[in-house]
Amino acid sequence: MAAKPTRLRINTRRGLLALGDPPPTRIACAFCGGPAQIATGRIAACAGCTVHALETAAHLADTPGAPSTADPGDTRTMSNDTSSHIGVLFHDVGEFLQELAIDTQAEAIERRIVRVTEMFTPAMNGTFQRVHVVAGYIERECGRPVQVEHYVGDDWGEGFNEREQLVDRAVQLKDRIQRACEGHGLQVRGGALRPVRPARGRP
Repeated sequence: MAAKPTRLRINTRRGLLALGDPPPTRIACAFCGGPAQIATGRIAACAGCTVHALETAAHLADTPGAPSTADPGDTRTMSNDTSSHIGVLFHDVGEFLQELAIDTQAEAIERRIVRVTEMFTPAMNGTFQRVHVVAGYIERECGRPVQVEHYVGDDWGEGFNEREQLVDRAVQLKDRIQRACEGHGLQVRGGALRPVRPARGRP
C-alpha cells in the first residue's frame, strides 16, 4: 500500500519551517501549479493532486536506478514515509545563480546538467499568457530540484505592442543563465523539471 502523505516539519537553508507556518516562498504543486500543501517522496502537491503525487513517488520507489528519496543528513523518523523533500524555488534569476554557484563549487549538481526554458501559463480563461523563464537542476545527494521561475511579463497575443520587448527580456534572461552555466562548466539543456506520471498500460 502506498504511503500516506505527511505534513512535515522541514529544515530549510534559511531556518525551520513548521506545520502551520507560512512558507518563505510560494511552493507550487508539481502537477497543477497551485499552492502546495503536502509532500510525499520528493514531490510537492496540493490536496487535489495527492493521488498523482503518490503514484509518482511509488513509481520512483519501484524503478531500479531511480534516485533515492533519502536525505543522508536527515535523522527524522517517520512511521509511514521514510523521507520527504520540498524543492527549492526562486523567483529571481540573480538569487538562483548564487545558489547555482554554491552548488557547483560543492559538486552537487546531478550530471552537471541545468535545464532552461520558457513557460507560458494561460490566465483569465486564456485571455493572455503569463511568461516565465524557468531553469533548474537536481541536487546530487538528495535528488531535490532547485529551480527558478522568473516572471517576465504578460503576453496578450498578436497585436500586443510590447510583445517584442517581452521576447527580448526572456532571451536576455536565458542568455544570462546560459553564460553563467558555461562559466561553471555546466551543460545547458532544454525543458523544465516536473514529475512525470507513470504510464498505466497502453492508452
